[in-house]
Amino acid sequence: MERAILIAGSGGQGVLFIGDLLCYSAILEGKEVTSFPSYGVEKIGGFTKCTIIISDEMIGSPITEKVDMLIAMNNWAINKFINKLNEGGLLFYDSTLINTEVDCRCNFSNVPASQIAFQEGSQRGANMVMLGALVAATAIVDLKTIYKALMIRTPLHRRDSLEVNKKLILKGYKYFENKKG
Repeated sequence: MERAILIAGSGGQGVLFIGDLLCYSAILEGKEVTSFPSYGVEKIGGFTKCTIIISDEMIGSPITEKVDMLIAMNNWAINKFINKLNEGGLLFYDSTLINTEVDCRCNFSNVPASQIAFQEGSQRGANMVMLGALVAATAIVDLKTIYKALMIRTPLHRRDSLEVNKKLILKGYKYFENKKG
């Protein structure tokens, strides 16, 4: 099964890191993967997006017009990319930061990712919370594989954040599980 995911937000929100972890996890599980990151010229605060395709079979093109899942980290992301989400697709958005009325023919989940991260003492961990929610909702990759990818892909100068990131991923996972019922 082929699934296309678009993750979007501002530079500094960890959009590309979520994409990296998803891709690496899928590779560890033997899946085919493409990743197409894009970002503005600003280091922090400019737009950032990453389109990922994960499949059990060979992927024909890394470019897709529509996606099955959208993770929107801020108002800009949801306003800009909601039209790229397939009808019936999954929308995840950070309800702490997004105050836009969502109007789509999709299944959506508002995750207070920034609030959850802040409560855990992290100013920048909303991306990890969103990743956990996505994994809980879709089982696109296994949670243990995400943890393994996190261990491998976290740069040396960020190793002090490993445990808090694992905790935030689990918080997002459990948040979605509890919300689901």
